[in-house]
Amino acid sequence: MKKVIRTICITISLVMFFVTPVLADGTSIRSSHFFASYGSFITVPSGNTLKIWFDAVGNGTMDEIGVERIELDRSSNRTDWTTIRIFYPEDYPQMIRTNTGINYDYVSCNVTGGFYYRADVVFYAKDSRGMGNEYCYTDTMYMPRPSEPVNIGADPVSAG
Repeated sequence: MKKVIRTICITISLVMFFVTPVLADGTSIRSSHFFASYGSFITVPSGNTLKIWFDAVGNGTMDEIGVERIELDRSSNRTDWTTIRIFYPEDYPQMIRTNTGINYDYVSCNVTGGFYYRADVVFYAKDSRGMGNEYCYTDTMYMPRPSEPVNIGADPVSAG
């Protein structure tokens, strides 16, 4: 009996250690040396406005934490991607926060319907140990044309 309980505990521990949690919206929670977690996702609050959200949580208070660069990519077929806009902290100061351990915010822009969008996000953290970068793509988001049904984010190929 003792051996069975030990085996079950070890199995549960290994599963919890090796399984990466996934949020309901599809973004993965990731971590690294400087980051307790980081992730990004896209929302469409209204019309043709697209918001790229980012969440950076440091391993303690950081001198600087957030996002160093966001590249917004567009595609008509989900295979061939073109960068259509790049966001930098110089133009969007909310991308980098100082003397904190958390930076949760977004950047937004208007986009054209009938295309797929994704963002390539470069996370950044700096403290007395040095600095670090981590990278992630958001999930792909489809922005419908104005004449299409308003099922924002749905894939027109599979939403039949």
